[in-house]
Amino acid sequence: MVQQPGRRVRAAVALVAAVSAVLVASCGDVAPPAGGGGEAAPSRIAAVDPYGGDPASEGTPRSGGSLRIGMDRDVSSFDPTVQNANPAAFAVYDSLMKLTPGGTAQPYLAESMETSDGGLTWRLGLRPGVLFSDGTPLDANAVIVNVQRHIDRPSSPAKRAAQQIASMRAVDPQTVEFVLRSPLGSFPVVFAQGPFQGSLGMIVSPAAIQQYGDDVGRHPVGAGPFTLTEWVPGSHIKVARNPGYWQQGKPYLDEVDFRPLSDTESRYASVQNGDVDVILAAYNQELVRALGDPNLTTYYGPGDSGELMFFNFSRPPFTDRRMREAVVRALDLRALGASLYNNQLVPAQSLFDGESPYHSAAATEVWPAYDPERARQLVDEYRAEGGSTTLTLKTTTRAASSASSCRRSSRPSGSR
Repeated sequence: MVQQPGRRVRAAVALVAAVSAVLVASCGDVAPPAGGGGEAAPSRIAAVDPYGGDPASEGTPRSGGSLRIGMDRDVSSFDPTVQNANPAAFAVYDSLMKLTPGGTAQPYLAESMETSDGGLTWRLGLRPGVLFSDGTPLDANAVIVNVQRHIDRPSSPAKRAAQQIASMRAVDPQTVEFVLRSPLGSFPVVFAQGPFQGSLGMIVSPAAIQQYGDDVGRHPVGAGPFTLTEWVPGSHIKVARNPGYWQQGKPYLDEVDFRPLSDTESRYASVQNGDVDVILAAYNQELVRALGDPNLTTYYGPGDSGELMFFNFSRPPFTDRRMREAVVRALDLRALGASLYNNQLVPAQSLFDGESPYHSAAATEVWPAYDPERARQLVDEYRAEGGSTTLTLKTTTRAASSASSCRRSSRPSGSR
């Protein structure tokens, strides 16, 4: 990220590999990247302001201005029932609940969410007077209509969570009651997630759903800080300040311009030369370079995420556990880290990172270590029993290097 004359600049980097996270930018004392200054890269990049900078030291936001954000891919839809990575959705929609650093959910657009019977029955209380940008009220009926869409659509990323609902009803215009099939203490979390993980908390105007039907993903109407003003696929998405936003005085920005920039090098160059102010979902090379660039400010927070491989358990060969174990044992994560991640990759040793409260030492003990000879034996055993080792591997189109993301943010006159 490059500071431009007359502009105060922040930067951000996000999402590293194999048990990793989301990063945001700020300047801090961080070890240099591999090959820089003759020093070896650290075995792990330390967290740097993972939740952003200190508002007290950054000053009071000022209203006005615009922000240009470079994304690593184009947006396919604004429909919450369609799975895709869409950072612009958070500009158009506010989530009913919001995740805390501890992983729990707290009310955001909603006013409360409580259970009185150990997680079987939940009551969601809505803020009074909140309107969608088309002027219709965000009430209990709107929530029920939206949740029902997830229940009805087989491909919805939130369908699994929605199916846990046995019944729902409007207690009054501002209260929705959910009765689950079995108690679930984490039920509020699904109202706080993003569209990729599956969220019941991103609510679309029922009037827009009725008007546009299945095409509502091209015509989003939410209760968020901005409204969609222009969308040219492959080029840009522009959103403008919502004058009826429920949080008085916000957002500070007048406009945000989202631009798909799929090429890693071009995206990084764009934030360096000031063509964009923020880049999202970039790759590890950008993260490492940004951390060593005095002109960039980096925010980075490790987490339980990273490069994932999904096995199809419903068809051979991965119906057999031996074949799944063979794949894991055949992957040399150290070599992968050296070739693609500047030696910054954190190898997976169980489903959760060692610093996670969900980590289990027992799980690490049985985690398949890199052992190509054992992998061959497992494959030979499976083949000797008549199993076919033919498989299909599907990757994303951005597999040139692997996950991480970088963003640079500029507040010339304020931001949300």
